[in-house]
Amino acid sequence: MANKTSITIKLDDISIDYLTFGNGKKHLIIIPGVGDALLNVKNLANFYKNKYKMFKDYYKITVISRRNNMPANFTTLDMAQDIIKLLEHLNINEVDLMGISQGGMIAQLIAIKKPELVNKLVLIVTAPCINKTMEYGVNNWLKMIDNQEYKLLLKDTALKTYVSRNTKKYLKMFELYTKLLNKKAYEKYQIMLKACLKHNTLKELNNIKADTYIIGAKLDQVVGFEGSVLLKDGIKKAKLKLYEDYSHGVYNEVKDFNKDVLTFLRGK
Repeated sequence: MANKTSITIKLDDISIDYLTFGNGKKHLIIIPGVGDALLNVKNLANFYKNKYKMFKDYYKITVISRRNNMPANFTTLDMAQDIIKLLEHLNINEVDLMGISQGGMIAQLIAIKKPELVNKLVLIVTAPCINKTMEYGVNNWLKMIDNQEYKLLLKDTALKTYVSRNTKKYLKMFELYTKLLNKKAYEKYQIMLKACLKHNTLKELNNIKADTYIIGAKLDQVVGFEGSVLLKDGIKKAKLKLYEDYSHGVYNEVKDFNKDVLTFLRGK
């Protein structure tokens, strides 16, 4: 165990890392994006505790990583089923659920397959299916992994994720990541990227019963903003917010982003 609040749990033949903190009675489940393959909750426990400290008086927060030793051809539905299984093991039967990027794809599927589980749903910079922006970017990243161009991969990720005024800061952070990662992490990243290309919930969105807050970014160079609009059109009880001047990393760059999300979750 890398951190006192991060836990590795074995469920049958799989293991999953998760992080729990906060003092509230209600449960908030957070599912990160594909970057979880590179640095998961065991590596980023302090980061997550600081990032989501605003929620800790209202929620018991659980940030859930993808399973360890992920097989090839693993899908977003497989990832969703892992999280459902973990929540059942922890006897958690009602949650507010927040998913970021691929985490939002997984969150869609949890809300579709287990509508009684999800009270409120927050979908951040995500989509119900592949689009041209996502297809182009993901396929380029997959080629970089095949060619073991890892530094180029992380540089391109930073340039696509953050707007130009903040790129330099995040480039330095991503350069640090290259020193922490190994080939196995990139192989898992590859599997998770391929899962994004196969994700499609368009015909099932009307099964989502939860009050839903969809947040996108007009300049998103990773998933585009069109997916946010499709989600709004497909989910019955949904509202949409599009940030005009931000890309995929809007959730890290907008000062009052978490305050806005918490306002929605608390119903104010």
